[in-house]
Amino acid sequence: MTPLKLTMRAFGPYAGETVIDFDKLDGRHLFLICGPTGAGKTTILDAMCYALYGKTSGDRTGSHMRSDYASTAQKTEVIFDFRIGDKTYRATRSPEQTIDKKRGKGQTRAAMQASLSELEEGREVRTIRTGVEEAAGKLIGLNASQFCQVILLPQGDFRKLLVAKADEREAILKQLFKTQRFSDFQNELRLSLNDLLKRKAAEDTELSATLSMAAVSGEEELRREMEQTASFLQEMGKKREEEEKTYARFQKDYQKAAVLSTHFETLARAEAQLKDLLG
Repeated sequence: MTPLKLTMRAFGPYAGETVIDFDKLDGRHLFLICGPTGAGKTTILDAMCYALYGKTSGDRTGSHMRSDYASTAQKTEVIFDFRIGDKTYRATRSPEQTIDKKRGKGQTRAAMQASLSELEEGREVRTIRTGVEEAAGKLIGLNASQFCQVILLPQGDFRKLLVAKADEREAILKQLFKTQRFSDFQNELRLSLNDLLKRKAAEDTELSATLSMAAVSGEEELRREMEQTASFLQEMGKKREEEEKTYARFQKDYQKAAVLSTHFETLARAEAQLKDLLG
């Protein structure tokens, strides 16, 4: 998020209208907010947080942030323009307050108002007026508490980040440095590891069953048994091949003998018939 302009009216120590134009920094991303105690340094950051989330870094509400020096005619309001990526937005918020009536005499109680708009060429387009806090959180990637912890670190709240619970600190740093993709990659690796461990366990179970069936004590002994079995099967294969060749030769000789036997039987019958005819 890049701040562009902050307008504070009757907010904190700023009794009138105070405008901070960050565009004057001319693209400089590092700058110093300095001044004596009570000058309103923290209020600048509080105003940003209040415009976005309706909260400040302390326990004060928006109505408590109304300037004690403001006239009864001045309305307390904060307008914060900022950029995210190539889009520009404006958050506007005013607390519930008592101010002079615009018409006639006396005072009126004004309700809290908030809006979040997208800007195009300085004009407000696509404005929402309900659920502004949630919308701002999704847009920026930080909720109100995280925004205060991160933005107000230079104001002495760095210790809050250091002593925060591990999961809270992790959530803040993930949002700041956009590390969710690394978490997703880590989860993918964890799932792959779990899958590999399951497959390894299944293979170990299968191996244990194989060793038990083979009546061997380990993989080395099983390997020797397999080598011996392979050698034995190879030898048996050669013997079978030789026996098949012998059987083939026997079949060939048997067929020749069968043919000769048929011829001898035919000859015997012919001789018998000849004998009968000569008889």
